[in-house]
Amino acid sequence: CDESGTFLPVQCVFINTTTGTHLDLMSIFSSFPEAFETFAGFRKLFPTVSSYCFCSDSRGREMHNTGVELLLSDVYDSAFVAHPPIHTFAQSNIYQVLQRRMLAVRLAVTGHFRCPSSCEEEQRSAKEALNV
Repeated sequence: CDESGTFLPVQCVFINTTTGTHLDLMSIFSSFPEAFETFAGFRKLFPTVSSYCFCSDSRGREMHNTGVELLLSDVYDSAFVAHPPIHTFAQSNIYQVLQRRMLAVRLAVTGHFRCPSSCEEEQRSAKEALNV
């Protein structure tokens, strides 16, 4: 969630690529906040983890056809500026980069560097229902 308590427009989950299970982000972040400071630190603690990011609606649910798996192996820490200590996952470099990468995929696919608005999503659902 963001600081106002609403869901962030881009949600990410971490997936153990060996077992296919989702990792409990709250538990991991609470236990290892230092792992979220750099991608190298995260990969060292969690070498078999990838991320899956998607646009979310106002309830945090995945919007239709917006998800993409983002591998963490190709991200280098040299691109980051040092930040003050982080207190939430949304403040971490890892989330910021994953969000930008996911939106870059959306730009390539849809021509928009953003998630669809709720109005656009309702229009898509209505058109889809008419085609059934």
